[in-house]
Order: sequence, then structure tokens, then C-alpha cells
Amino acid sequence: MFRNDGPLSDRPAQKLRKYTPAGFSWGSSGSGARLLAVALLLDVVGKDEAWSHYVAFTFQVVSTWPWDGPWEMSEADVLRWVGMQHRRENGRKEVMASSVR
Repeated sequence: MFRNDGPLSDRPAQKLRKYTPAGFSWGSSGSGARLLAVALLLDVVGKDEAWSHYVAFTFQVVSTWPWDGPWEMSEADVLRWVGMQHRRENGRKEVMASSVR
């Protein structure tokens, strides 16, 4: 797993919560895929955002990558996905607020 400036480390993600000692995986929604989701999100958007979105990121993004093939995700791709999540959350809040009135 590489970033532009070197390998992506699983250490920051492992500090937040112990996942698998086997490291990163993709193409599934297991602990290695969750570890990768947290590591990617931490690297781009920080701890709070990573913690808020890693489950959805695992299922919607990481689990869809072919386990036996190459994949690529840029920082811009991660930011776009997080922005989309924010828009969805804000839309839900607006719907809930209008139904309470």
C-alpha cells in the first residue's frame, strides 16, 4: 500500500482500535478492510472524520475493490466521498427536521 511519498502505515489506525495483525486487505468487509478504510481516511481527513465514516467507507468503497487486482484511490477521491457522505447526512437531518414540525 503506497502513498505518493511512501508506504501507508497501519500504525495510526491500529492505535485507534486493534484490528487484524495480518494488515490491510480489500475486496471484503473484514477487519483488514476496515483497517485499510480507517488508515486511508485518517491520512486524508483526520481522526474524527475517519472514526465517523470508516464503516460506510469499508462497505461502499474498500469492499468493492477486486481482492486480486490493482486499485487506485487519490486524496481527491477520498475527499469527494467524504463530501458526498456529508451531503447525505445533511439531507437526512433536513428530512427529519421537517417531519418533526
